[in-house]
Amino acid sequence: MQIHSRTAKAWWCVLLAGFLWGVGALVAQSAMQAGISPHSLSLARFALGLPLLWLWHVGHD
Repeated sequence: MQIHSRTAKAWWCVLLAGFLWGVGALVAQSAMQAGISPHSLSLARFALGLPLLWLWHVGHD
């Protein structure tokens, strides 16, 4: 029973990652069309992503 729930969770994570990848591409495309440079967009993603990943890492200890 434990294996099935782990497998289901893994598949949901894969589906969520694919969905977020697609949404991220749409947001990036629209942001670049609005005049934001790719370098600025990359820096903003890093500046937002790093603290979120750090909080997630600290919360799992």
